[in-house]
Amino acid sequence: MYREIPNYRQSRRRRTILTRLLSVSLIVVSIGVSGCAFHQPGLGNTDNATATPVPKRSVASWPGKRVVIPVPEKMPTVKAYQHEIVRLKRLLTEKDKLIQSQATRELDPDQTQEQTLLRPASGVSQAKSQQYRLATKPEAASKIAEVEVSLNMLKQSAVAKYNPALLSLVQSFLDAALLAYEHADFSSAMSYAAQSQEGIEMITRLTEKSYEQQPTSAILSTPLLLQTKQNESLKIAPNDNAETQSMLAPNTAVTATTYHGYWLRIETRDGRSGWIRSQSIDARINLPNQENEN
Repeated sequence: MYREIPNYRQSRRRRTILTRLLSVSLIVVSIGVSGCAFHQPGLGNTDNATATPVPKRSVASWPGKRVVIPVPEKMPTVKAYQHEIVRLKRLLTEKDKLIQSQATRELDPDQTQEQTLLRPASGVSQAKSQQYRLATKPEAASKIAEVEVSLNMLKQSAVAKYNPALLSLVQSFLDAALLAYEHADFSSAMSYAAQSQEGIEMITRLTEKSYEQQPTSAILSTPLLLQTKQNESLKIAPNDNAETQSMLAPNTAVTATTYHGYWLRIETRDGRSGWIRSQSIDARINLPNQENEN
């Protein structure tokens, strides 16, 4: 009996130790299982996943949200100017086509046809006159220098010998431009320089074909202010066999608006119009210290 007591105590102690170890093991296992259940999300469940920070989007990037940004080209004022520019360009193109179609049309001696042919040239003449009134000294100097270069090149070419009369006319207009510039009359200087340039271009075009092979009439973009050298027949059409409608006295002031070959269509101050040869006219110069030729 004395020996059984220690054995009983030892077995009881062992039982207590085993019980505690088992409890600790159960606690550890339960903690592990609960930890796995907390960190392992379900396959179809995305609510427990860690949320990724979403960058803030601007108002312009919101779906369905339109943000109107004022672009200069879309401003009302700029749009209005653009429409006006387009309209003016279209109008200018139409006018150019009208002038070209009339310039390439065969000339009809009928008076109504001649008046129709003159209308575009008259409009150009008025526009040029308004432009010349605003001419400045630098503009006049630049224009005169440009014409001088063109005339020198023309004189050095083979073209010069074919049109001595027209070449002399061109030189007269250039001299008048230089004289007007010296008198600070820049409006007249621009006008005469432009007429000289027009004569140079006319000579160049005429020499591209023989004397009487110019098939159509051409409108002068700058009307030429001229006067007759002597008694001259005013023809109803640009050829020698055409009927003479009247005679022009020497020094009669005329304005040339159209040419056909070496013929010029002119108007007089008293309202007569017709065709004369370009060899029968001089430049009409009206400047200070110059006599007014009528």
